[in-house]
Amino acid sequence: MSAADVSIVHPLDPAAPGLGGFDTCINDFIRYAPQSWTLEVIGVTSSPEQRPVGRASQVDVGGRLISFTPATADPEPDKVRPIPLSLRFVMACRGRRLRPAGRIEQLHRFESVFAHRAAGRRRALFLHNDPFELVSQASEIRWRGLGRLYWAALGKAVGRSDALFVVHPDSQQSLASRFPASRNKIRRLPVWADPQVFRPAPDPSSDPGDRLRQQFGLPQGCRLLVYAGRFAAQKNLGLLLATLAVCRQRQLDCALLLIGKGPQEPRLRRQIEEMALGGFVRLVPTVERQTLADIYRGCDLAVCSSHYEAGPRQVLEALACGTPVASTAVGQVPEILAAFPAAGELAADPSPEGLARAIQQVLEGGDPSVRRRQCLAAAAAYHPASVLASVYQLYQNWLDERPNEGEAPDEAEPKR
Repeated sequence: MSAADVSIVHPLDPAAPGLGGFDTCINDFIRYAPQSWTLEVIGVTSSPEQRPVGRASQVDVGGRLISFTPATADPEPDKVRPIPLSLRFVMACRGRRLRPAGRIEQLHRFESVFAHRAAGRRRALFLHNDPFELVSQASEIRWRGLGRLYWAALGKAVGRSDALFVVHPDSQQSLASRFPASRNKIRRLPVWADPQVFRPAPDPSSDPGDRLRQQFGLPQGCRLLVYAGRFAAQKNLGLLLATLAVCRQRQLDCALLLIGKGPQEPRLRRQIEEMALGGFVRLVPTVERQTLADIYRGCDLAVCSSHYEAGPRQVLEALACGTPVASTAVGQVPEILAAFPAAGELAADPSPEGLARAIQQVLEGGDPSVRRRQCLAAAAAYHPASVLASVYQLYQNWLDERPNEGEAPDEAEPKR
């Protein structure tokens, strides 16, 4: 394997990224990285015929060619299987003895730390969710019932990393308290929206919503709500369906687009039928990011009903398209709306009535032009180039070091 500056080690296929936060973060990191850097991804192929396992090939990510070597194949990486993808990926990397060629190794799941040793490389670990929430009762990850083992494994991963980037507003302080010896490694990295994809309609007087209503067979004139992301227990989409029912009881003529896929889809379909919402809800398979931006521009409101989040990224992407949000008080949303209050509303409590009130306040209150301006201003405050600037600078400092000068120890966090 030829030398590289940065190796991204994560179980994804960069030639076929999804809409989730991991995929979007990696895609945008590659897109905005300095052009002088050589980048590679060690991941998972969703098309072994086109991108064979164990073989390096060139793939285009955001107009940039990078090297991609799949450790294993999985045509449906979002599907829940008996052995989690993160574990299968680590086992495949070890079995094939795939080692990053880059002087910097970038990881987006802490389990990937155990795929190989980091001798001679700097290592950066990104934590996209708050670790304390991942082992809560609202979580569906396999670690949930293994709290002691989870914290031991995470502590080892933190100890084997040179930098830890956390997305959730509370994670920096809470992890510093949990792992005090690594306090100086931990840095905040908020989510962002890529303005090259997510941007307002060129003509704000036009109404692309009419096309969406016709496309999805929804009543003309109804107000369009949209959710985009995984259909997972964390997202609490049952609350969103119950909220839609409350809105309609309050004579709010709303319809809902649920965009994505995930293990909760069969349950969602049953709930939609049981609640007699079939005429007002459409489940839409995962779409390309450009198409998603078009949908945001045609909707009146983006909604988030999650139990917990670090971002979520869909909130920033909707705001970048000029679409306001209504959300439970999760992750980065409270700080965004505190700075730009006209960009949306927080639910007073995570109940159908609380979220319905927030939706009604957005749809029926305030000046739409003011809301639109604040939405765009909120998104502009989180431009990917500015958010990622500190990451790129740290990496450049590492690259400017003499080889092996910054060799990372491959041992556990010291016992306390």
